[in-house]
This record gives sequence, C-alpha cells and structure tokens, in this order.
Amino acid sequence: MKLSVAKEALNWFENEYKQDTGILYVRLFPQYGGFGSKQKGYAVGFSIDVPDDPGEEWSVGPLRFFYEKNDEWYFGDSQLAINVNKSFDEIFFSFD
Repeated sequence: MKLSVAKEALNWFENEYKQDTGILYVRLFPQYGGFGSKQKGYAVGFSIDVPDDPGEEWSVGPLRFFYEKNDEWYFGDSQLAINVNKSFDEIFFSFD
C-alpha cells in the first residue's frame, strides 16, 4: 500500500493525541459500516495503538502509521490518502 498524509492531517493527529514520547503510533483498520470508497460496507478506522504484527508501517514525522497483517486483505495494493475535512475538523480517508 502507498500512503500519503497531508500536512493538515499530520498536525491534526499531533494536536489531538499529544504524547511526551514524541512517537505516536496510528493503527489503520477496516471497520464494518461507514462510507468507505474501497469496498462496499467498509470504511477506514484508526486507533492509537502499538503494532502487534504489522503488515506495513510508515513514518511520517513523529507519527508511525501501520496496519496489522490480518488487515492486509483490505489495504493490499491500495493508495490511501489521509487529509482533514475542514468543515468538521476531522480526519478523512480516501483511496486513489
């Protein structure tokens, strides 16, 4: 999977989940329901968590994005972009 994170999204995560350690792990996972654009009935969710058995991992500034191996079926060979919906001040995921 290829991942791109907009600067606004990076700032959003840093502001919402401040940590003293300097490294913030963000797990990406498929969640049932929502308005995902990749597979009907699923959307991307996220949690602040440390990797257990990562499938892939990306470093973006002080953030480490990852998904677990058991979620590879969803992410696979995708291109995922993370941005901020400015109207609602929330994270927005889109597949290219």
